[in-house]
Amino acid sequence: MRGTNRQDLAHDFVLPTLLFVVLGAMTWAVRGCAGAGGMDAHVAPGLTWGAAWWFLARDRGYDQPRRYTSGWILLALATGFAIAGERGWMQWPNFFSGQLATNYAKGEYVSIARIYGFIWFFIAGTAWAGLPACFLAWCGSGRSLRPWEWSLRLACGFGAAYLSWRVFAAYPRVFLPLYDSLQAKYLDFHANPNLAKLYRDNGASMRHLGFYLGCLLFEAVRRDWKNVKLILSVGLLTGLGWAACQNWRWAANVWPGANFNFGRCWEVSGGICIGIGLGVAYFLTNRRMPADQKAAEVARWARSGRGYEWWLASGLLLLLGAAMFWPTARDLRLPASLPGETPDYLWGCVCLATAFAAGAIAIAPLLLGKWTREGGRLRLAALRTNLEWGGELALVLVFGWFIKTQMLSEYGDGVADRAMAGWFGPGSIYFTISFLYCLACGLRRLATNGKLSGSGSGERVKPAWGMTLNLDSLATYLGLTVILVWCLSVGMANAWHAPTFFGIATAVFGIGYFFLASCEVRRTDSAASAMDPAVEDPNLERWGAFLGLLYGLGLTLRKGLKGTTNIYFANENYWDAVFWNWVSLGMLVCLVVGMAVLLRCRIPRSSRQDAFPGAYGMIWLVFIAQNVLAQLVTGPLLGPRASWIEVSFSLFYVVLFFVSAVIVFHFQFVKNLPFSRDAEA
Repeated sequence: MRGTNRQDLAHDFVLPTLLFVVLGAMTWAVRGCAGAGGMDAHVAPGLTWGAAWWFLARDRGYDQPRRYTSGWILLALATGFAIAGERGWMQWPNFFSGQLATNYAKGEYVSIARIYGFIWFFIAGTAWAGLPACFLAWCGSGRSLRPWEWSLRLACGFGAAYLSWRVFAAYPRVFLPLYDSLQAKYLDFHANPNLAKLYRDNGASMRHLGFYLGCLLFEAVRRDWKNVKLILSVGLLTGLGWAACQNWRWAANVWPGANFNFGRCWEVSGGICIGIGLGVAYFLTNRRMPADQKAAEVARWARSGRGYEWWLASGLLLLLGAAMFWPTARDLRLPASLPGETPDYLWGCVCLATAFAAGAIAIAPLLLGKWTREGGRLRLAALRTNLEWGGELALVLVFGWFIKTQMLSEYGDGVADRAMAGWFGPGSIYFTISFLYCLACGLRRLATNGKLSGSGSGERVKPAWGMTLNLDSLATYLGLTVILVWCLSVGMANAWHAPTFFGIATAVFGIGYFFLASCEVRRTDSAASAMDPAVEDPNLERWGAFLGLLYGLGLTLRKGLKGTTNIYFANENYWDAVFWNWVSLGMLVCLVVGMAVLLRCRIPRSSRQDAFPGAYGMIWLVFIAQNVLAQLVTGPLLGPRASWIEVSFSLFYVVLFFVSAVIVFHFQFVKNLPFSRDAEA
């Protein structure tokens, strides 16, 4: 028994943490060298961590004993780190040296306490790693969510980010260092450009932290404690680690006169902190579960009600409605002559009215249950169902409109591409999907009531195609696709509008897949009964893993080419535009081909076969691609510009690759053993 416990500790904590740390040390340093920073640069480490987590967690076969094993993890972490990385942080390192730059080009600084550096690096690290952790948690929710719950989950993130920005703009002296003493300089960004960047970076960090806390609140209200532990452990450990590392500003005092790339050392330590957070989260939330424990967890989620979600929706709408009545504080980056935004009384009233309605629905089960016991009114159960159904659709519409307004606002920090933020952009498309979903649900309900009231024996009545189409899953898939394309459009925009075509292709796959799935349900009545609610659809898992590989490897190739031109040629931005046009075209071709293959070669749910027989090859594909990128952007290793520092980092990456390869080979060896550890237990 003691040996088994040690094996479990090694395979669930020690080796995964070591692998995440090694990958973080390599990829997080490389992302700073692959051309300029930004969203694209963070895709490589996100994909690598996602592939490692997915490979370690997944067993060979149909049934998975761990919770977070979905193929969507690759895409979730790749996009999560990409979105989290679309903000600056270069104004804070000087805080550790006791300096606040007002005009760096002219050498103008003011004195500041070092504590500000610890505070803002903690905030930055928590949100930077916490956002991807939220997306990772979405890949293993204990209970499938209806569209109105997905709308609530997204609205919690967007709503908390919106409220954080409103508070930040209204109380600048709280969030801008030395605001009271430097107010005149803060109001003159033209003469103090670094204060303008500080305003941008602090505001973006508060918005990202707000989104992180909003998503965390949603999981806490649902009482999904594994998701809560995952999100907290990754975010807090990274924040504490980044603050403790101090951007390596202490290194110059420890090794005075040393000619070494301490910036690269900071990148390595920053990745190590994220790796430790992922390793602890893996141990706390993703250990093996016996079959009976997993079945009990599924049964518990099936029995759990949704009353807490209604209370959360009511509270969130109350806050948003009240905020609409606040006078909007001016963005200090905008000219003072511009008129400020006036309160939106109409939208505020809509939010407040919907909040009271959601609160009434939350308390209705208590009142209706009491009346039913006392008066025996059996019809009240049907009334309660109708109230909840109408309330769900109302929340989808209200939250859909709110999310649309946030997508139109762009947040002012480059999270969205301006070319895609118009009235006919992704925000309007998202609300249109919400509206069409509600309309389709209403028509389906009317048709169902008509069939039930007009039919005698309904046993031989086969439902029409529109009655079997999974509207909930389709609406959720399309809505998340639109938001994802909007968020990532900054890093994917090019001459032929690649994000638009990527979005169309992924939407076509979703519509085609759910159409084929509904046809399969119509052909056989056993298809639905063969579906295990504890197992994700293998076809959608394969699609998610394919999207993660395509997006991550495509952007990795782009950044590798850009970083290489930055080292060996001139004008990297010119070559990046040229390379990206062709790389994105290749990604689109691969996307269309993969879509056709996956639609044609779907796995029947009743077959219970392994969805990823080639998982070992996939992890090696990712590892080799990232290590090739590491070598390309490190240098030059030869010629007059070569230096031993770059050679040392190149050799360092080779050692890290060897360590990660040994760990991956060990896990593959364990998975290939004829008897699993579960069987032995």
